Amino acid sequence: MTAGCIHTLQPFPKDMLEMQEEATKHADASSGFWLLGVLATRCVNLLSNVSKTKGMESVLSLVEEGIVLQQDFQHVLGLFTQHEPYTTTREIRGDPVLIYDGRIDLYMTPWAIRVWNNSRMLQVVVCEVLFHLMNRILDANITPVHRAQIMTKLHETFQILSTLGDDMLATVPQALGVVSSAPDLDLYLDLPARVSVSRGYMVVWSLYTVGKSPVTRSETRKWIITILKHVGHTAGIAMALRFADDVDEIDKLADHL
Repeated sequence: MTAGCIHTLQPFPKDMLEMQEEATKHADASSGFWLLGVLATRCVNLLSNVSKTKGMESVLSLVEEGIVLQQDFQHVLGLFTQHEPYTTTREIRGDPVLIYDGRIDLYMTPWAIRVWNNSRMLQVVVCEVLFHLMNRILDANITPVHRAQIMTKLHETFQILSTLGDDMLATVPQALGVVSSAPDLDLYLDLPARVSVSRGYMVVWSLYTVGKSPVTRSETRKWIITILKHVGHTAGIAMALRFADDVDEIDKLADHL
């Protein structure tokens, strides 16, 4: 439901929101998984409202809303760190085609990877909305003090986007089944000859999300394109090949900016 609303720029259905509000009365408000669902609906509605903004007042209001939502996502990620922790290692030897920047993050289960990356992808949507809105503000005639404040927040958003991207790319080796939650550090890891459909779908959306991000470097996009094409060809996932083409076009356009 959330993915469909995001890609059609439609608000979350009113009846579903009412059901969620009713369920909130009986839910564990401290549960990161429940809070993620609530934040997902807020993310959808924020994105939907952006297309309707006309005046600077509404832009400023959405920026404030987006900043609060961004902070709430950071809180949820903090809860996940307690309940679904992962470890980072840079000691594993492997093909740089598989391991981006020498980093692999190891999760207890594939389900944990999905939960973490779903929350990261939603937060990327919020950050990209803020990027768009804050650049609109910077194009307007604002005071130097206000401009400095927006630039500071823009830089913070840039850093969050960059971190989210690195975190998602570090899940690829385990998501593709090349390494487990307890790896053998003596093994040399290679890109798998074939990728299963289920594992392929675990990575395509997160790779695409990072690939289209405005803060992603060209060399990173080329790495993403390589993985997407491999997944598309070996797992038979046509969407991965379309995403690879989209990221390639984004990279070419970025080179001309």
